[in-house]
Amino acid sequence: MVASKPQPMEQMQPAKADPDPVQESMDTLLTECGGNMRAALRAAVDANMRLQAELTLTRAAVSSGYSRQWHHQRAKEV
Repeated sequence: MVASKPQPMEQMQPAKADPDPVQESMDTLLTECGGNMRAALRAAVDANMRLQAELTLTRAAVSSGYSRQWHHQRAKEV
């Protein structure tokens, strides 16, 4: 039997886990805000508020019969 050749350190390390999309989005946002955590948080909150407003308009536009009142029941839960 032939002895195996030692592997370089890079090959011995375990494979990295799949990237976390939330972490990647946070890193991107922080980079876009120049590393300013407060500006990044404000941008995230602003985006969330815009999405909530859009969802409210969508709920009003979709009939209760079409959605089987799912969005009305969901609004009560939230």
